[in-house]
Amino acid sequence: RNRDNDIVNNQAKVDEALGIERGLVLLAIALLINIWFFTIPTEFRRTRICNEFDSAAYPELCMTAEQFKTGISDYYKNGGGIKFDFSIQGRE
Repeated sequence: RNRDNDIVNNQAKVDEALGIERGLVLLAIALLINIWFFTIPTEFRRTRICNEFDSAAYPELCMTAEQFKTGISDYYKNGGGIKFDFSIQGRE
């Protein structure tokens, strides 16, 4: 019985030394950020944040922080690009 407890305690010490628990938290954060980056439209992923003057002069290259925030908010309010269509063709 003591041997089993020693094994568990030793494993906990090894996990702590290697940073397994902290690594799992960082992995989860990195996965969430990557999933979010790949679910937003490319016009938001590829844009640069700039001032209002540059945004007016080069609307296809950059946008203001407010335009970015509003665009992302509107995108997710409208379903995030997911459209479910359960209609049956030929049936009205």
